[in-house]
Amino acid sequence: MQYKPWIIIVIGACHLLEPVAKIVYYSILLNISPFELIVQQFNNFRIFHIFNFFLTFPIAGIAILSVKKWSLPVFLVAQAIVIGDFLFKVPAFYESGQFAIITSSGIFYFINIVLVTYFLGSSLKIAYLDPKVRWWESSPRYVINILGKSDFENLTVNDLSLTGAYITVEEVPLSEFMLSFEVETENIAIQCQPVHEIKLYEKSGCGVQFINPDKKKLKRIIKKLDKDGCQRRPEKIPFLQGLFTWIKSTSISEKIFPVKSIKMRNSSENDSSEKGALQD
Repeated sequence: MQYKPWIIIVIGACHLLEPVAKIVYYSILLNISPFELIVQQFNNFRIFHIFNFFLTFPIAGIAILSVKKWSLPVFLVAQAIVIGDFLFKVPAFYESGQFAIITSSGIFYFINIVLVTYFLGSSLKIAYLDPKVRWWESSPRYVINILGKSDFENLTVNDLSLTGAYITVEEVPLSEFMLSFEVETENIAIQCQPVHEIKLYEKSGCGVQFINPDKKKLKRIIKKLDKDGCQRRPEKIPFLQGLFTWIKSTSISEKIFPVKSIKMRNSSENDSSEKGALQD
């Protein structure tokens, strides 16, 4: 199964769980129960304090996990709020002799500054700015290898997704055409746009994009293919298995800069496929 880069999932999850970790830490440090600590925060009656204590980091976590253009501004604002609030409170902590809180919080917020620098300086930010890099949002393809036909000849539909298909034909079409085939007892007749000529499955063919497809019908078909165990690309991998594989086998550079490695790989694949691109 296609997941976001694991480094994004891990950092996002840490932000979502930050209030829980903070409650446990301060309960131990102040020798009170977590419930008493939570009651103390609400007894403060300061909306900003309650918001900052319980919600700022989870909001940043949601922004990180969403991987959208608005995610980075929300993440940076949240970090600025928590770091600024800490710096504002340092004099009061110092005067009251709470040096343990100053030290531990200082280390924590230093890590936050490093994290902000990482997001702004690494290739990971590309995923937030350029939707084309978000490979996990692309529709998986199911290998079906069934006969079909177009306006001009019989063909083979090799794989199918929600947005398009790969077909093998004698002559690659240069313009829109009607593609018809039957899969999982469902008849499909859909207008297609040739995207690029490429060799897959050791055969020459063409990738096509569906034009105004019946998404409900396609989703129903793909659900049946999934249930029947149809081979798909990429392979479906359970969440925990994918996480453990990432921890064990992925190099440090790929863990930290996953988008860079994927972008380089996609670039090399595109270079090889462009040689067979359709000519207008």
